[in-house]
Amino acid sequence: MGLPDEVVIGPLTYRVTTDRATINQAAVDSQLTFYANIRFGETDILIDDKQTPAHQRMTLLHEVLHGCFHVTMLDKKWEETAVRLLTGPLLDTLRRNPDLVAFLLAIDEAPADA
Repeated sequence: MGLPDEVVIGPLTYRVTTDRATINQAAVDSQLTFYANIRFGETDILIDDKQTPAHQRMTLLHEVLHGCFHVTMLDKKWEETAVRLLTGPLLDTLRRNPDLVAFLLAIDEAPADA
């Protein structure tokens, strides 16, 4: 299974894209180089298509967690509080996005020991 087309985080729906032109323009606009980026104003998640699927899974979840921080608007210095507050939104996100869960868990891939 490939990347999901979209991910719902709290009340926001983010489009997931690997479009090279979009990523390149975002890198120019932000003056940063990145493997991935969540853009709150544009409600999209940019994922570098040159990453392996396993790395894309980790990267997408990383960006989803940034989205959860955005929804809670919590100061990053309160990590333990953040973890407790993020549990609900993360679980909700995973429940409402079966394609995301399947992608992260690599459900359609053979086990590593096969």
